[in-house]
Amino acid sequence: MNPNPVIEWSKQPTKFWSNSTYFICATLNHDNEVGLISIRRHDWKPCSDWRDKQAIKNKIVGPEWEAAELYPAESRVQDQGNWFHLWVMPNGRRYSFGFIEGKTSRSDKPAKANEVQRPLAQRGDMSLLKRDGGLSERALMTTDLGLKEGTPRTR
Repeated sequence: MNPNPVIEWSKQPTKFWSNSTYFICATLNHDNEVGLISIRRHDWKPCSDWRDKQAIKNKIVGPEWEAAELYPAESRVQDQGNWFHLWVMPNGRRYSFGFIEGKTSRSDKPAKANEVQRPLAQRGDMSLLKRDGGLSERALMTTDLGLKEGTPRTR
């Protein structure tokens, strides 16, 4: 068996999430784990808030799972409707690149002069992220972005 099978993502089961700002598709890989998190804003504006994307990733796959944005070869670019894609490492593995230890800046204790950072607890959208399909309560919720798990579907 190929340890790295090619996945045709458009044919994989997908869970849907949304709140007043974001619409999110969490697409499952062959191991029935989330392998792709696709994020867009309801107003179709670009998603440029790294902390919101990090909070979304944390609530969908967990804070110790890694995901990355890929800047692909031009022949593989998917640039439609301001969707942003996070590629999740399978089985909670780590990427072979990146920093060894984490550091965060706090707005109340800047590390450098003129460093501007909003408080970590402040997110762009505090409303609940609701499950697409009508269920209102699930175990996965956050006060940061209000994430709730969506209904698995096949596209």
